[in-house]
Amino acid sequence: MVWIKRIAVLLFGTVLCLGAFLIGVVVFFDNATYSHAAAWVADTFFDSDLHIDGELTLHLGETLELNVGDVRLDAHDDSYHFSAKTLKTAIQLRPLLSGTVWINELQVNQLFLKVNEAASKSSGSFDPHLLPVVIAGANVQGLVFEYQEMPPGTLHQFSLNRLRLDDSADNGAISIQGAGHFEGQSFRLRGSLPSIEDALDPDRPAPVELDVTGESGHVKIAGTIIDFMNGKGMDLQLDTALQDTRLLLEWLDDGVPELGELRFNARLRGDYAAPRLESIDANLHRGTEVDVNVSGSVDNIYSGAGFSLHIKGHSTQPDVASWLLFGKLDQLKSLEFKGALNEKDGHFYLSGVDAAASTRKGLSV
Repeated sequence: MVWIKRIAVLLFGTVLCLGAFLIGVVVFFDNATYSHAAAWVADTFFDSDLHIDGELTLHLGETLELNVGDVRLDAHDDSYHFSAKTLKTAIQLRPLLSGTVWINELQVNQLFLKVNEAASKSSGSFDPHLLPVVIAGANVQGLVFEYQEMPPGTLHQFSLNRLRLDDSADNGAISIQGAGHFEGQSFRLRGSLPSIEDALDPDRPAPVELDVTGESGHVKIAGTIIDFMNGKGMDLQLDTALQDTRLLLEWLDDGVPELGELRFNARLRGDYAAPRLESIDANLHRGTEVDVNVSGSVDNIYSGAGFSLHIKGHSTQPDVASWLLFGKLDQLKSLEFKGALNEKDGHFYLSGVDAAASTRKGLSV
């Protein structure tokens, strides 16, 4: 999932770039110099070209108010392109001293990010340590993310027509409302994040709820996080029901056959840096042709450590049976499997296997 890693690196880079830019603000005091300083940061630290063709204004007081128009960031190696028509934000300065980015208001219009898959994929581990971020209010109008696989690979697209975070309900919690498209299918997003007081209290369980409903299914996350700012003590229930599983899996691999409906339930616990899945209960179903059940747990979904799954299923659909084993669509006629997959010391082991397969040419194993 190299595209997930690249998105996280870009987001982390954005936070670092903002921090470096704030340091520059203390030294430089006119708008023309702001542009030169920001361009230097982009070139020196992120190997990118920064262009600001619109207005750039900064106001420094108890908060830093930044207004940028027609901004574009292009990687020298063509790995990503970023642009935005308007970026406005107000950031409190005092929390920065303790390492927290506190954004009072964020407004984004016509933001575009395209990531191009690199010719060589890094196999290094991913350690997602980010600065704590509090967003009290946000309004996004027109966000598009594209991921281009290596040619002639597929161009994937995710877009948000609108996204709004605010506390207008006056109940303390920050509400989330949004709508967009995923691979051409529309979806709606709603939910709530904890109030600022709950988020900043490391001993108070902070309630979190997120519901995404689309044309082919829904995803819901609900529960609490004890230390929301530092990502400690997650206890979230994850429920997913998808009518078209292929729509999701094609983000990870081309040539996925029609797999059927997916129902996935699990408990998400642990920390942001090492999230743990417990009580996994998944079922992949396509009439009488495909039926796969998976249960178990994973101690760290980033590294795969503590992988312990029990798998049982069958397929009489040749394209599905072949794809599950070989990634090819013309080999197997049927497949039955029962067994356990476990991780130990970085190695994966199969145990208790009871399997049978037959090919189109009449070979049975």
